[in-house]
Amino acid sequence: MHGHHLQFVIRNTGIIEQITPSGPSIKNICYQIGHNAFLMTNLVIRQVAKLEIVTKMVMPLSETMGPSQKMLIDANLMFEMRPEQIGHRLKLLRTALKMSPSEISDRLSIPRTYWSRFEGGKRPITDQVAALLVQRYGVTLDFLILGKWDKLPVDLAEQMRTVEAELSSKNNSSSD
Repeated sequence: MHGHHLQFVIRNTGIIEQITPSGPSIKNICYQIGHNAFLMTNLVIRQVAKLEIVTKMVMPLSETMGPSQKMLIDANLMFEMRPEQIGHRLKLLRTALKMSPSEISDRLSIPRTYWSRFEGGKRPITDQVAALLVQRYGVTLDFLILGKWDKLPVDLAEQMRTVEAELSSKNNSSSD
């Protein structure tokens, strides 16, 4: 057993930890599994070549912030960062790109239910999906997360403004 190495790979994040089991050893690995959820994994290696993995949820940073830290973020910005608001902007983007929910989820190689939950504001968008949208469609993180339109490519911003006006007129006519 002495001299052997155990390699543990977390594929979602690309984290690779090599641990030499030359006695009891504990490694803590914290990795993000969603926008607000983290997993803390304790690896306990003993000389008997036993690998024990214990996983528990860790509180998101926003829930552990004190009132004074939350006050550093403007209330309007906090509102724009809500999953429902991000979901609305995702719908604007998808519609401006003239794609159905299934088309965009297929092109991003994510399950269709994920996109539906992101767009519906039921689940916060993951960093990976946000990065793919930036990379493939030219949208900015400032727009997706913070609702800031000013750094978007002009043609994309115009298309999304048109979609927003159409959605707004549909909502107004259906509420009459």
